[in-house]
Amino acid sequence: MVGVRRVWVAWAPDLSQILREYTECAANVQEFKKRGNYVTDHAQRRKMRRSLVIIFLVFTFFLMEFFISNFIGEWVKPHLLLILVVFFTLYSGIRFGLLTAVLAGIIKDSFGLNVFGLNIVSYVVCAYMTVIFRRYVYFKGSQMSRMALIFIVCVIDFGCRLSMNLMLGQMVDGGVLAIIFVGGVLTTGMAATHTFQRLKLCVLKLSV
Repeated sequence: MVGVRRVWVAWAPDLSQILREYTECAANVQEFKKRGNYVTDHAQRRKMRRSLVIIFLVFTFFLMEFFISNFIGEWVKPHLLLILVVFFTLYSGIRFGLLTAVLAGIIKDSFGLNVFGLNIVSYVVCAYMTVIFRRYVYFKGSQMSRMALIFIVCVIDFGCRLSMNLMLGQMVDGGVLAIIFVGGVLTTGMAATHTFQRLKLCVLKLSV
C-alpha cells in the first residue's frame, strides 16, 4: 500500500495535467467544428444570395433589352444579357457565369421566335470563350481591355448564332446581318463600360 501511495503521489500531478490538456483539446475541437460549420453556412448563404441576384438581374436586363429593341430602333440593340454573362464570368467565376448564361438563354428562348436552345448554346459558348480570352486580352482595371474582350465575345456570339441558323437551314439576308452586327456588336461594346460600372456598384451594395 505504501508503494502504491508513493506511485500515486508521484504520478497524480502528471495525470491531472494530462486530463486538463485533454479537456482543453476536446473544447478546442468543438470550437473548431462550430467555426467550420459557421464558415460553411456563411459560404452557402453567400452563394444562394448571389444566385438570387443573378436571377433578378437576368430578368431586369431582359426587360431592358426588350424595351430598347422595341422602342428605340433596329440599329440600337445592345446585348445586355451578354454583358451580364461576361461580367459574372469575370468577377464570380465560370460556375456563376454558366448559371447566368443558362438563365439568360432560357428566358430569351422562351420569348423568342427562333429554335429553343439557340440562345442557351450561344451564351454558354460565350461564357467559356470569356474564360479563354481573359488570359490574353483582359487586364483588371483597364477599360480598353474590357471593351476589347466584350467586342471579341460579341463577335463570337454573332458567329455562333449565324452558324446555328445556317445549320438549321435558315438563310439570313445580308442587310439583316449588317443591322444585327452594327446594332448588336457595336452598341454592346459602347454600352459595356457604363454597364460594368453599374453592375459593380450593384454587387458591392448587395455584398455578393
